[in-house]
Amino acid sequence: MVKKRILKGEFDKAFDLIIENSLDFETVKGILLEIAFETESLLVLTFTNYLLQKCGDARIHLLIAELLVTAFSHFEGAYPSAFYHIKQADLNMKGDVSVKEFLLLFHEIPDKLISEEEAKKIAIDVLKEKPDSIPALRILGE
Repeated sequence: MVKKRILKGEFDKAFDLIIENSLDFETVKGILLEIAFETESLLVLTFTNYLLQKCGDARIHLLIAELLVTAFSHFEGAYPSAFYHIKQADLNMKGDVSVKEFLLLFHEIPDKLISEEEAKKIAIDVLKEKPDSIPALRILGE
């Protein structure tokens, strides 16, 4: 039912259903990813931005970035937009190593939105928390 409301642009009703059914973040994330991959509807991004405005949860920035680099990666501007959102998540989720690992992706794409110097700095920080981090090790050439 949430999916149907989102695809109709009925965001208040979709949000109410999420609350009424006590859906947790991971469940909502799964629903949004499913809709995005099945339909490629930009309503998913609009609803996710609605959630961001309504809740202000930094995890929503992370979700938007994930949507942009996966289901919507073929849209012009997807990676720079995702980069903005992952930086916002990083600002608000200090210490979350998974966010820093995600940031490293933006050095590996052709547009290289993160410089080599910055990528190495992030990779070193990641390895302090997670010594077996594949993205960090890849950046450092280990």
